[in-house]
Amino acid sequence: MTEQNDYQENNTVGEMKEKAVKNERPEVVTRKVNVEGLKDLEKLLDHMTNIDKEQMENMDKMYALDVTFEGKPSNPYFTLCRFIQELNNKLEKQ
Repeated sequence: MTEQNDYQENNTVGEMKEKAVKNERPEVVTRKVNVEGLKDLEKLLDHMTNIDKEQMENMDKMYALDVTFEGKPSNPYFTLCRFIQELNNKLEKQ
């Protein structure tokens, strides 16, 4: 039984190595968008929507969105949170 287990284990390792060699990194398509504030919300959402659509249509590629907020690199979701905060501040002032 030990020989059979060793064979199965080696066969699995061999298959994994073979798959790893064949596995290629997908092409990364990066889009860039610069936003300054709440006025650019629709612009950011349009870019995010387009990337989501393209990703669903081209599963062999990986899509990324580089966002700059007020000239500094930012995560798209963090940027959306900043927009919500800006909107909340405007509502509180009224």
